[in-house]
Parts: sequence; structure tokens; C-alpha cells
Amino acid sequence: MDGGQVALSPDAKVQADAWMSADEGKRKLFVFLGAPGTEPKQMPPLDLQGQQTHPSVTLLDANRALVVFEQDSDNIKAVIVNDQGEVTRNLAVATGKFPRVIKTKDGAAVVAFETDKGIQAKVIAAESLK
Repeated sequence: MDGGQVALSPDAKVQADAWMSADEGKRKLFVFLGAPGTEPKQMPPLDLQGQQTHPSVTLLDANRALVVFEQDSDNIKAVIVNDQGEVTRNLAVATGKFPRVIKTKDGAAVVAFETDKGIQAKVIAAESLK
């Protein structure tokens, strides 16, 4: 297991966990939404092509999380995952490494990541996250 990240809802009722595991030599992403303190149950990896590393997670609401990660090395991708562990939307974010994500008060998300030009950031509009 690698890259474990945790996000907590503002009311502290929902926790999102995202981590990467190298099952069968392939790096795959796992996400769990549940009550704080609940041990993440073993769920199947997200149904994504390629290899995923360096996950970061933020909660969109009580039933959905936004997870950003590196896809196959230099591509920053994002997925919206529901509380059943299903991907409901895929988003291409940028080219870079080591992404981190936060949700803003207006419902948008900001993804910061590293490139050969330094630290960059991209805003994902709230409309794209609905």
C-alpha cells in the first residue's frame, strides 16, 4: 500500500480514504467512503486503465469524493467516486506529478501539482463536479 490520503467532511460525519496498491505488479487505486474511524473495507480497485499513483482526495458531498492521481507517470487525472466505489466521472486535469486537491467553499476544486516549471495549480469548476 502507498499514498494513503484521508479527507473529512466539514461536519465530521464522512471520511474518504484513497490509497494505491501494487497488486499483481500493477499500481491500482482504491477509495473508501464511510464514517470516521471505520476501517476501510477491502473494495475492488477503481475500474481505470493503466497505473495510478500518488492519490489525493477531497469530499464533494456525503456520497461522493474527488480523487486526483498520476496516471501512467506524467498525466494528472481525476475521478468522481460514489460511496459504492464506482467511478461516475473521469476528468483529465494536467501534465505533472504529485497532485494534491482541496475543495473550495463555492464547490470548485483546486489541484496543485509539480511540473518542470515548478508548482502549478488548476481549478476544476464546480459545474464540472456535479
